[in-house]
Amino acid sequence: MNPIDGILNIDNTNERISRFEQCFQEQRSKAVNAVFYIEPSILEEMLDTGEFDTALLEDIGMESIENKIPLQYLVKCWDIILRPHTFRLETQPKIERMRRRNERIKALFKERLGIDIDAMEIRFWEMRGIIRLSYADETVEDVLDKTMEQFLAEGFKREDVLLFCESLKFNAPEVEKLLKAGADCDALFDLGDEEVSAANWVNTEVGYLCTEVLWMLLDYHEKANYSFDILGSLQLEEFFSWAAYEQISQLFDKYDNSKKSKK
Repeated sequence: MNPIDGILNIDNTNERISRFEQCFQEQRSKAVNAVFYIEPSILEEMLDTGEFDTALLEDIGMESIENKIPLQYLVKCWDIILRPHTFRLETQPKIERMRRRNERIKALFKERLGIDIDAMEIRFWEMRGIIRLSYADETVEDVLDKTMEQFLAEGFKREDVLLFCESLKFNAPEVEKLLKAGADCDALFDLGDEEVSAANWVNTEVGYLCTEVLWMLLDYHEKANYSFDILGSLQLEEFFSWAAYEQISQLFDKYDNSKKSKK
């Protein structure tokens, strides 16, 4: 039975309104958690009982985040993250189970809600306020402390310099265009205390964010903690940042121009 049905039997109007608002928020949080923590059975039950609020497909309603976040964005992020990639061999069985559960959620979105996750694109490079975009509006000089002209005079390729900067902005279309033009993600740049390539930077961030999000996910499942306030803006920022960096990392692997140039 839909929990809201029982509230209608409460005589006191104020109590009925209060309980309705509480139940409404709990149902929305339950659906968000079901997707974020990859619980297809919970999502399917909510769809079957009518608990699922389709307004979540426009925005999950995080008060601390000014941008709208459609629920399906969370499914797409997991779809990007869980593609066969760089997870250690010993973690592959767990990752595969997560991937299968997310595939069930993708199927529910397509069959019950008419949303094809595979056909979706998230424009991470435009998601200010949700993910780490500290370099979004910065120039080459802002990011690397030198102008493009200085880099060219030192023998750097224009494409390599731009690739480094666009990678930090999560600009996947521009990154792919530069990689197709022969840009090298392993080109090293002196950041003062160390030399860093775009691949170094991106993969370091992927490793850190992977650890942060997966620990939270495993802790949730081990404790069977289905509380409604467990997911906050910081977790979402780390989650979306992980997916954004992971998308760029997968583009690096796809083209891998440094290896091609050595053959």
